[in-house]
Amino acid sequence: MTGINGRGKCSPAQIRSWIDLKNACPQDPRELIAYAEIGAVAGDFYLSSTYASQTWGTTPLSINAEPKVTALETDNKQKVADANQWNFSHLTWNDSSSLAVPLRKIVFLRAGTEWENAISFDFGGTAIEEVQISFLNNAATLGDKQGSIPVIR
Repeated sequence: MTGINGRGKCSPAQIRSWIDLKNACPQDPRELIAYAEIGAVAGDFYLSSTYASQTWGTTPLSINAEPKVTALETDNKQKVADANQWNFSHLTWNDSSSLAVPLRKIVFLRAGTEWENAISFDFGGTAIEEVQISFLNNAATLGDKQGSIPVIR
């Protein structure tokens, strides 16, 4: 199967090696993220030519607390209870010092437009020009035909 980038397979289920991963089509983060904002600044969809070229070593970025899922329908007790149960039964983030630094940046979110996923970032007092959020595996791909990767920035 030739993907939309003309090089590889688009289905994550068909990735069985680093060769497959490199040649895979990048996934669109809008499959999981319906809306994003940092502070009062709304995110936007962007095709990035720099997402995969970032240095993935130690960064000033950290997460302050366990990310939480809440129900957008706060008047629906079943949805509120479901969000609480999801938080109880899922480890969304692992900041163990025994993990490789890039793995400490992985956050598992709950998909769907009924939920809000709140993540509290600390930029360590460093001036950050732009934040790009995407799937981690996208950093291993070659991007689309133009070499760009879909991100929320």
